[in-house]
Amino acid sequence: MITTNHAPPPTFQDAADNAIELLEATYAYLNQKSAGAANSRDEGRLLYLSSLAQLAACRGCHFGGDKIGIQPAEPDGSLFDQLVDTHERLVEQLPSLASFAVLQFVNDIGSLCRGMRRYVQHD
Repeated sequence: MITTNHAPPPTFQDAADNAIELLEATYAYLNQKSAGAANSRDEGRLLYLSSLAQLAACRGCHFGGDKIGIQPAEPDGSLFDQLVDTHERLVEQLPSLASFAVLQFVNDIGSLCRGMRRYVQHD
């Protein structure tokens, strides 16, 4: 793990905290959905996406402290939209941050968003 001597700015911290909460809800939602999947292909795709959400949440704890405590959650209908908005806010702040760990965290969220978009478009 690469660390820096510079703490992320407070606005990034707020966005990272929000992202961790959304990632935890996404993880729980995708796990619940995979349990009721119609076939093993869908179940595998949903489990893959939930693992991306879990990985991103764990990486985000580097910035958000030890908040991780993945709990089942009932997301509202706009969970995906909230996750995309949070990702965009984090991306906007990247030019001011030079940490590889920050880039990796934001990239993981982007990968999850792309994967979820592909899943929804193919269903």
